[in-house]
Amino acid sequence: MEELAREVAAAREIDPDVFAERVAAETEELKGELEVGTFDNPQAILGLEHEFYAVDGRTDVLRRVSVPLLELIGFEKELGLHNAELAGRPQPFGPHGLAALGHEARAVVRAAHEVSTRNEGIRLVADGFWTVPPVGETAAEYLAASVEIDGVVLSPNMPPSVRYQVMSNTSLYEPACHLETANVTLETPTICPGALTSSIQPHYQVPAAANLPDYFGYALRVAGPLLALAVNSPLFPPSLYDADATVESVLVEDHLENRVRLYEATMNDANRPAKVRFPRDIESTAAAVDRIAADPPIAPKLFDGGDRFDDRFAHLGHKHGSYWRWVRPVFGGASESAANTRIEFRPLPGQPTVRDAVSLVAAFAGALHGLVATDHPVRDLP
Repeated sequence: MEELAREVAAAREIDPDVFAERVAAETEELKGELEVGTFDNPQAILGLEHEFYAVDGRTDVLRRVSVPLLELIGFEKELGLHNAELAGRPQPFGPHGLAALGHEARAVVRAAHEVSTRNEGIRLVADGFWTVPPVGETAAEYLAASVEIDGVVLSPNMPPSVRYQVMSNTSLYEPACHLETANVTLETPTICPGALTSSIQPHYQVPAAANLPDYFGYALRVAGPLLALAVNSPLFPPSLYDADATVESVLVEDHLENRVRLYEATMNDANRPAKVRFPRDIESTAAAVDRIAADPPIAPKLFDGGDRFDDRFAHLGHKHGSYWRWVRPVFGGASESAANTRIEFRPLPGQPTVRDAVSLVAAFAGALHGLVATDHPVRDLP
């Protein structure tokens, strides 16, 4: 891990002023492209990101997912070594698009299950929290494990990636890494507790970028009801409960939904404005871009350019990577013709079946479409 520690240390030395200058220039360029319609599209598009965690196929204990297995099944790494993420292909809004989204996710997940079971004896599971830690460790030990090398604190249970590890090692932003509920107290040296959770993230691509504020406002107002429908993991791993916690106190005093609170308690800096939170309404699409640009960076990074259209906004995109609002706008596209404006809906926990996940995508997208089409007065609620 010495090489990783050196890379993390080097990432802390990037000049934040140079990074800020590039972000400012890209912000103006992106707003110019929005104004001329580059990010408009003929119809609404749906997408789905679905996180899983790995468990032993026989004993159900948590298992780490190897990089070769991730590559084999076509999933992406996430915050914990036990995580794997499926990114579905975008589909048109409507019954056929939803069906295609579901069929693709079901086929990919089934194939991933078969390969992971055959090759490594693991199953991919999806719900809000895992509760059974790896063999030989408690959940508290697993989440708090760390190694310090030359002043850099690394989690051995997070990917050996600067992107993840630097978040626990920068003076620009210091995640609290402290959770306290009625029956749980957890404090760790890294952000690894964020990997206790898994999520689904529906995406809704708006047809006209100028209309983003309307869709965004409705997305904020459906967040609570949809989260209430989606919760499924009220319990923490047993070792995280306080010594004086009882079954009765856990059932009576604890919430049915803990993922939002856990992530906010882990990732937010107690001395700076919260990055993980539900945002305010936005007045214009340009204001949404300005809001991302104004968000404090965690670990600036300098880019040399690339072949994609959205590489022109690489520094702003890097800052967006730590713009952890529960509902957030996304501006992207590999080419100018594929440029799009979408809403990423992040508060929902992982779902135990593909059908559950796609149903929530349908509910989210259908609500946005219907509420905007009818100019529903719920938009006027604070």
